Amino acid sequence: MGQEMTPRELVNDWLDRIGETDPETRQGVLMKCSTDPDARRYFVGQARAGYTAGQIRALQLLRSTIGSKYSLYSETVWEFVILSVAWRGIGVADFQMPREKYDGIGILEMVSKTPLQGTE
Repeated sequence: MGQEMTPRELVNDWLDRIGETDPETRQGVLMKCSTDPDARRYFVGQARAGYTAGQIRALQLLRSTIGSKYSLYSETVWEFVILSVAWRGIGVADFQMPREKYDGIGILEMVSKTPLQGTE
């Protein structure tokens, strides 16, 4: 598995997801997290609350692979495959499909050919 996301990376990703673009606000949150353990626990908790375990793994894989535009992580749960896809600069999503219909090569081809804004 990839490298664990640091608290700073988790909070930065969370700030991106909630649409916080003000540099002073972002810096203030990150500074507070670096000096106040209670604030760090709160903001890291907020960041993790929005991700599934598979999404966190896909993001870890993406962070550990320099130059990749995306990463995939899949797991089988009962008769379903849960596929987590992370796109650099875009976001992360989960897809669920019946195990018998899962085509890993087909999905990889589709994801690799899909042009996404922000991955350049």
